[in-house]
Amino acid sequence: AMESAEDLAREGYYVTSEPEQAVANLVKALGKGVLKVMSKMGVSTVASYTGAQIFEALGLSQSVVDKYFTGTTSKLGGIELDTIAEEVARR
Repeated sequence: AMESAEDLAREGYYVTSEPEQAVANLVKALGKGVLKVMSKMGVSTVASYTGAQIFEALGLSQSVVDKYFTGTTSKLGGIELDTIAEEVARR
């Protein structure tokens, strides 16, 4: 996202600021968005969010969830770690 904001600022698409300012604006907007969502969920501090297990993993296999998101609910299943690596490498 930060690289995209920098690129858009350099090329003049949608923004009229320097790349560094575009990234700072992105970080600020994302932070405000996360805080708004957390407050609507009843999470008042990051400490109360950590380990709260208030989310469900979607699109990840149970083995990935068990290894990297221990204790998180995942009812649907999904892709394995090798598929994730292939998609990241392709992008």
